[in-house]
Amino acid sequence: FISENSTCIGSIADEKNDKLYYFITQKEFLNIDFTGISGTTYGQTEWYLDSSWEADNNRLEASAAATTGDNARYPIPGTDNLIAGKSYIVTFTVSNYTAGKVRLILYGQNNEYGTTSDISSGGTFTEIVTINPSTAGGGGFANAILFQPRNSAFTGNIDNISITKVEDFILEY
Repeated sequence: FISENSTCIGSIADEKNDKLYYFITQKEFLNIDFTGISGTTYGQTEWYLDSSWEADNNRLEASAAATTGDNARYPIPGTDNLIAGKSYIVTFTVSNYTAGKVRLILYGQNNEYGTTSDISSGGTFTEIVTINPSTAGGGGFANAILFQPRNSAFTGNIDNISITKVEDFILEY
């Protein structure tokens, strides 16, 4: 019922009813380590990079990535699936930023998706993204993350990507 990737973040006692409640949350779902990355290969899993993107210097690098069809996509490995209706905490760092906007899109197992806001500066960004079930069929990138330039060509680097499933439990003891 509770995975080994869970953490107790607190507890409270209900002395009147002789109960103890534990508050449990999920840990990280996916952490992409760019150590040793180059070209389009990351270990046994491929980054799919359009023409303005490179995977080098232990990060993704975009050079004037166009606003449509010029993306960096990473298929979620193994049997872990991004699920429609679920929320995920996404964190990533943009460095060496010089121009444009970019957003991260989470694609669920049936091509449903949710997005971060458009990012137009350097820094580390954390947002909660919910995969919207009513967007099924969008994009054609089942169970993947995608960085997409927005409204103007994006130039900058991206690394330190992590995705944490927002799934809380209350245990009664």
